[in-house]
Amino acid sequence: SCKSFQERYDSNNDASVQYYALPSGAVRIFAPQHGLEVQYDGTGVKVLAENSYRSRLQGLCGDFDTEPANDFVTPKNCNVENPRVFAAHYAIDEKCGDLAKEMKSSSSQGQCLNNKPQYDNYIPDEQLSNKQIFPRN
Repeated sequence: SCKSFQERYDSNNDASVQYYALPSGAVRIFAPQHGLEVQYDGTGVKVLAENSYRSRLQGLCGDFDTEPANDFVTPKNCNVENPRVFAAHYAIDEKCGDLAKEMKSSSSQGQCLNNKPQYDNYIPDEQLSNKQIFPRN
């Protein structure tokens, strides 16, 4: 028989990881000591992390800093636009399928975008020179 709930314990006999099927059929993997949870439903992965991980992560799920514009950063700290090229940077080795190998090979030739924030003026300079923005009392 197959147990639906499993736990693994650390050297102090504390549960270090739990994994089980949810009523929806998804699988939940939970590491309570680390504040991490992963859910997989067969088509997608949902990763949940405690706030202590903010801006301390990097990988396929972004860097967890609430700024989506910088989530596609590769292991070599290169920002890319194409999600497939981004994912290919994380392909492990040659055992991956043909498409993954091809994407990993082409990812090394992908364009690395500037990681510095870009700012735009929201008021054109010509308007600033002729108008008083803050009225005087």
